[in-house]
Amino acid sequence: MRLVSLRSTSPRLRIAGAVGLILVVILDLSAWFPRGDAASIQGRWRVVRIEDSGVAVNEPFLMTRQYIFDARKLIVSARGKPIAASLVGEWIERNIKSPSFKLDPTSTPKAIDLVLPTGTTLRGIYDLDGDRLKLCFTGPSGKAAMARPTGFSVPGSGARLVVIERECK
Repeated sequence: MRLVSLRSTSPRLRIAGAVGLILVVILDLSAWFPRGDAASIQGRWRVVRIEDSGVAVNEPFLMTRQYIFDARKLIVSARGKPIAASLVGEWIERNIKSPSFKLDPTSTPKAIDLVLPTGTTLRGIYDLDGDRLKLCFTGPSGKAAMARPTGFSVPGSGARLVVIERECK
């Protein structure tokens, strides 16, 4: 095997190599620094409204939750303590790994996947309008996660709609 010295390579080849290295670093860093909707969604949010299959839910233990989008994690807290939550299933009052999320702002409606600590993926949709965010998910029903909702708050769909507003900074 013959090693090539940088001194013996052409300036164009060195520039191309440097550009390639810079691109690799930039693409790798983009996962840590969200852009677009992923950047806009970052921060603390409070619950404004919750609906199950189009019916309003007014349970205090759900209405007092705080949603914190931090990089690619969703932290749900109650009284300042993180909890794990599925948005559509049981609320687990233990401090375990937070769900991660992935946005697809190019789909119609815009899509969000929430990966729970158990490995289950909840497929949902979202609508981000300034300081108001609508999240709608269908959840697991004893089998694989149900299909992604096609609209917000469809009666009888089994979907949960959560409307949250950004907390003042």
